[in-house]
Amino acid sequence: MKNSVVLVLNLSYDSGAALFIDGDLTAAVGEERLSRRKFTRAFPANSIREVLKIASTTAKDITAVILASRMTPNWISLKIPDFHAGQSSNMFSPLLYWVVRQQYFFRKSGLVRLEAFLVKNFVRKRLLEFSIDAPIKFIDHHISHAYSAYSSAPFDN
Repeated sequence: MKNSVVLVLNLSYDSGAALFIDGDLTAAVGEERLSRRKFTRAFPANSIREVLKIASTTAKDITAVILASRMTPNWISLKIPDFHAGQSSNMFSPLLYWVVRQQYFFRKSGLVRLEAFLVKNFVRKRLLEFSIDAPIKFIDHHISHAYSAYSSAPFDN
């Protein structure tokens, strides 16, 4: 029996999904591999379907959903996925400077909780399309990078 099935979503550039079963990485897919759109910021619907298929599990088995950031992406970029789309192959949009300033303001002003609420509600609605009704949790973007490096390192400490 699967005790823990955790769906991890990256909703920033290079969106995608990963699935951990009982703490072990079982599947991970970048949305661009399925949509054929480099650096896509689209909600990773195709990736979610694919990781469930690879892991031979169902949406009902998911016990938690992790979003690898509280602020990136912001709610606007989730509602309008092409908001950041650049005109070149560069993953960063000309609007990046504005978004960084907006995120800084949200953190300093305390509006980060409002932003997190909006993001969580958007993601919950999208996940319900898959019948995924697990709790949604945030992990800081940079902590998730550190954990990824730590957990895949070839040593014990």
